[in-house]
Amino acid sequence: MCEDVELARGAIPMRRLKRILLFLAELGFIGLGLVGSVFLAAFFDYLENNTGIVTLLGGWLLTFAGLYLFRRKTRRWKIEYEAERWTAECAWARTHPGRAKWKRVASRRLLWLPSACAALTFFFLPV
Repeated sequence: MCEDVELARGAIPMRRLKRILLFLAELGFIGLGLVGSVFLAAFFDYLENNTGIVTLLGGWLLTFAGLYLFRRKTRRWKIEYEAERWTAECAWARTHPGRAKWKRVASRRLLWLPSACAALTFFFLPV
């Protein structure tokens, strides 16, 4: 299994780029769909057709339906990508157990950092 991971390591940067581009496509899809719906609703409301809210809700519905179909189409690739990443991470952890332990400890501590900052801010906030 580790040999397969080593062979696939060359393709990881390209796969990472594809993953980033898919994320940006989803984000753009949501942004353009919602903003486009608002502009279309404002346009129809300006024409005084009284169909602004229907256009807004219809546009949002189409946006989320399209996003669902897009994510459904790319789901299999994302699962395969995540499985390969996890396998590579496990292989790295087996070869470097000390570094893996420190990475695990650091990620657990850094996860609490925003909560600790907020708690300290509220604790010392002058009332």
